[in-house]
Amino acid sequence: MSNETKKELGLFDIFALSTEAIFSSGFFLLPGLAAHHTGSSVILAYFLARISIMPAMFSVAEILLLRHVRVELTFFLIEA
Repeated sequence: MSNETKKELGLFDIFALSTEAIFSSGFFLLPGLAAHHTGSSVILAYFLARISIMPAMFSVAEILLLRHVRVELTFFLIEA
């Protein structure tokens, strides 16, 4: 019995590695570049982006809540 492992990369493995490299560069490199070029205003930009995304976030949360809670939510709405 041999304890050697195969050292082969398939198409899916290469695709996964390249996709991970692209996402990592976007998540970690670009905010640093933005902070370098704009200075401290990047903090304001992230704050405004967070405020602007909140309605969509609450809409998705409400949809997920309504999807999973049916009887309890109906009782809660009748009592209110």
